[in-house]
Amino acid sequence: MIARLDEAERELAEIAGLESGRMRLVSFPSASATLVSKAMSEVRARCPGVELQFAEAEPEESIPALKRGDFDVAVVFDYPFVPADFGRDTEAELIFEDPM
Repeated sequence: MIARLDEAERELAEIAGLESGRMRLVSFPSASATLVSKAMSEVRARCPGVELQFAEAEPEESIPALKRGDFDVAVVFDYPFVPADFGRDTEAELIFEDPM
């Protein structure tokens, strides 16, 4: 996952107690149906006061939207031979590796 650092840090500080706040998440469709749906259910169960906003988009749309500040977190994919350019204001974290 990648997150816009300044925005995410501010929002994390606001919801430090996980009692309220908002997280705007975008994901590509196949991850939405598997990883993201399970994660969102878990967040809703543990943090009922946190508002989750969700959208689907492919990485070529979601990464620029993340950089614009439209989302706080993006679940994206890239390939070793065509790596995504996350830029300097974003941080990438590997959460799943699909063996090909």
